[in-house]
Amino acid sequence: MRKLIFYLHLYLALIAAAFVILMGLTGSIMAFEPEIDRLLHRKLVDVTPGAHALSFSEISAIVAKAFPGERIEGYFPSNSPQRSRSFVLEKSGAVYLNPYTGQILGVRPEQPEFLDYVHQLHLRLGWRGEGDPGRGRSRQPSAPTASRGLRLSIQPPNKIG
Repeated sequence: MRKLIFYLHLYLALIAAAFVILMGLTGSIMAFEPEIDRLLHRKLVDVTPGAHALSFSEISAIVAKAFPGERIEGYFPSNSPQRSRSFVLEKSGAVYLNPYTGQILGVRPEQPEFLDYVHQLHLRLGWRGEGDPGRGRSRQPSAPTASRGLRLSIQPPNKIG
């Protein structure tokens, strides 16, 4: 009987350890998600600062001309002079522009990437309490899921009874 309990404990501990290691790895990747994403998409994000940045109306006119008939769903200004500006379009996805020259650096279509899979794996491994809808992430379009726009979930108040 003691041997059975020992092996049962051993195998349950190995299963739990695999779960904890996987949660730790995916959580570590998520902690550096924006940095990893910028590293993976450096050509879309990094720009050389110029003397004068174009205005929002000038940049949006460039996007409207390059993508006629597409509705602009969002705009993400940069928090750094070395970063591009991005627009979220209805069909094409996230469009990245150099704010100094107006050059379109590229488009990231709506399709999952490595960081999206890591994030979803981490969320699905985690325990959610009763009634928790499992909110998704919200980040700038340095990753494709945010190019779908900011998603808000409204929960009804908990009923006490």
